[in-house]
Order: sequence, then C-alpha cells, then structure tokens
Amino acid sequence: MLLAVDCGNTNTVFSIWDGARFISNWRIATSHKRTADQYYVWLTTLLKLGSIENNIEVECLPGATALIPALVNSGIPFDKFVFEGFLPVKKGRKTRLEKLIDENRTMIFYESPHKLLKTLRDFSNCFGPERKISISREITKIYEETIRGTLEDIVNLFMEKPPKGEFVIIVEGCKN
Repeated sequence: MLLAVDCGNTNTVFSIWDGARFISNWRIATSHKRTADQYYVWLTTLLKLGSIENNIEVECLPGATALIPALVNSGIPFDKFVFEGFLPVKKGRKTRLEKLIDENRTMIFYESPHKLLKTLRDFSNCFGPERKISISREITKIYEETIRGTLEDIVNLFMEKPPKGEFVIIVEGCKN
C-alpha cells in the first residue's frame, strides 16, 4: 500500500495505491495556510478510513523520537498530548498516576518489556479498565507492531503473550 498526498493551494488530495490501481481518493478543500487543526483532521480521517476500519497497516516515518510516530498511528486524539516518559519505579509512582487521573490530554509513556504488565495493571487500576490505549513497539524495525484496545484487553493479551521490545504507550485522556 502506498499513500500519496498532493497538497495544492486550495485542495489536498489523498490517494491510496494498492500496487495496481488507486483504490481510494479523498479531496479536502484547504486554504494555502494550513493549521495544526487541519492536519489533525486529515490524519485522523485517513487513519480511520484507510487503516483502522479497513485493516490496512500504516507505517509512520519517525524523526528523532519514537513517541510521535506511535502517537499518530495510535488512532487516539493527538491534537493535545502530554509526554510522561518512564514512570518512577517505586517512590512517587502512585502519586504521579493519581495526578493524571483527570488529565484530559492524551498521555504518552515509555516502558520496558519486563515492567510493561505491571504498568498496564497500574493504569487499569488508576484510569479504569475501559480506557483506550495503543501500544507500539520496535518502531521502524522489522518487528514493528501497534496494538490498540482497552486497558483490560491489552492486559489480557500480554498475560498470554510475553512482551518483547521497548514500548510506547498512548493512553486516551479523561473524557470529563
């Protein structure tokens, strides 16, 4: 699959090529001056129509960090987000999570494989098992993978399948 984007002065055309033909085209009217809000709308529309609903894998090319490709590919709103990095291992962990309970921005965390299940359980206890998350690992590598679901679903998945690789966890913000 190949996604082509043609940004003209008044229209932006997104096309998906399946190797033999263009299978989808979207034309969105735009102004010459694009805003972050427009890009957010475009990318979420493309992810929803092009990949998440139609089971087409999307690969985001990274810059100097793994968090942005993981965020964009998560399917979770990324117009406002906060990067939390690694949680404290012991001292301050519970306090930090409690401060994030009512956070309405999307939250981004890093985690190692041997601490992932504990972190996901802590998230479930703090944010609730139905909170949506996305977990990406091995970005730009051969075993790149993004898993989306609720905290409960993802905890159950990793109880059956031991985690491998370094993870970027994207957690949906509170909907208060």
